[in-house]
Amino acid sequence: MLLDALAVEIPGDPRGGAKLMLSILDCLPPVNQETLVAILDHLKRVALRSDANKMTLDQLATCLGPLLLYPSPDSARIMEASFLQLGRMSHVLQYILDIWVQSDTPPQPRRGSGASRRSNSSAAAAHRRARSAGSRSHSNDRRSYHGDTDRV
Repeated sequence: MLLDALAVEIPGDPRGGAKLMLSILDCLPPVNQETLVAILDHLKRVALRSDANKMTLDQLATCLGPLLLYPSPDSARIMEASFLQLGRMSHVLQYILDIWVQSDTPPQPRRGSGASRRSNSSAAAAHRRARSAGSRSHSNDRRSYHGDTDRV
């Protein structure tokens, strides 16, 4: 779906293109959205320390685009070959990361109505509160990829 979205990227209108991409991300199921938010937040933190870790947005997208965006085998069978090019997946992730890094407050995942979704939403909200307070919810310390000590 994200690869399709890039095909309709609005040329000459970066704001419109960003809105389009974020609206497509909003169509993901809530649990997938929360996972994507966590991954993008982490990659943003990694890129912000590129002076120390040498991982720019471009390098992150090149390394992780195919890994994160390659479709399932069933979906891959019905997709056009041009959509399965690894460079295209890297380009899509680069585009999303560019939007994500420029955004001060990325959109929060929408909330579902089921009991399991409510408990996941509560856990996600608690995680966001803990993150904004500068702490982690787990007890073990370790060295992060950023060179700082993080709790994991």
